[in-house]
Amino acid sequence: MDALDFLSNAEPSALEAHYRRYQADPSAVDPSWRLFFKGFDLATAHFGEGDGSSDPRTQKEFQVLALVDGYRKRGHLFTRTNPVRTRRSYSPDLSISEFGLSEADLDTVFQAGTQVGLGPATLRDIARYGLTHLENGAVDGAQIIPADWIASTRDGGRPKRPALF
Repeated sequence: MDALDFLSNAEPSALEAHYRRYQADPSAVDPSWRLFFKGFDLATAHFGEGDGSSDPRTQKEFQVLALVDGYRKRGHLFTRTNPVRTRRSYSPDLSISEFGLSEADLDTVFQAGTQVGLGPATLRDIARYGLTHLENGAVDGAQIIPADWIASTRDGGRPKRPALF
């Protein structure tokens, strides 16, 4: 359960009325709501009202995050985990075009790289990391990332940099 699930369960008009009460007098609302509305005001001041016409750069960041999430959820269908038996053929489309990205985006640096432990990285580097991940940390048969670290990142959590040596 997400700590902010209560927001999606709130009646929008009640939430709006609560926000107006906060705007008139912040002490009129619970301290947890004050913090929430302070964060909302901060985000609105820096990123606008969120009217659906967000910056194309922001849209691309979310598309890269969706790509990373797609591989986390369906990438296991492409891994080679059993050296004795060949894997059945699957066809989920995890190409970058499926996520609204193109070859023109490959050399663009995205903050989404932080979600896979790379820090800000180009889409090309994020993709290379993803392919290495699908091969359980090996490239051309050589283990370059510890297999136990790869296994620890499969839960969708944010990985920490592995100790390579």
